[in-house]
Amino acid sequence: MDWLGSGNLPSYSPREGFRHVSKTPAIRGNRQPQAAELVHRAHRGESGASARRVDPRYAPPLVSAIMAIVISLAVSLVETIVRLGFTSSLVPAWLTSFVVAVIVAVPTAVLVAPHTQRLVSRITRPPRRSAQAGGCPER
Repeated sequence: MDWLGSGNLPSYSPREGFRHVSKTPAIRGNRQPQAAELVHRAHRGESGASARRVDPRYAPPLVSAIMAIVISLAVSLVETIVRLGFTSSLVPAWLTSFVVAVIVAVPTAVLVAPHTQRLVSRITRPPRRSAQAGGCPER
């Protein structure tokens, strides 16, 4: 990971593996996009399923989005079963309910998560010790 502060971005091609590429737009005569890399290839030898990785700075919103999707899936299924029972229209009604729930839940979770994390850190922080309460005992 010595490339992090160097200004050079890693590049991957199946034949060559990782190589360092400067931020210049021309590589061997081909124009390359200068966009920020949200997704980059993993190391050579990894399976195809794990070959692409998301930049770690996107982990908190990604965790929030995945949790919102999974919770929406479960809650919309249970609510649809309670409302309709096990009928032939269960799957279409559930999928409609799930899509609406995801449209509401994902942005809400991504926006609320940082505030929730700050609140939880305040609640769970050890109490401050004052000079009189926790200081030297008086004689």
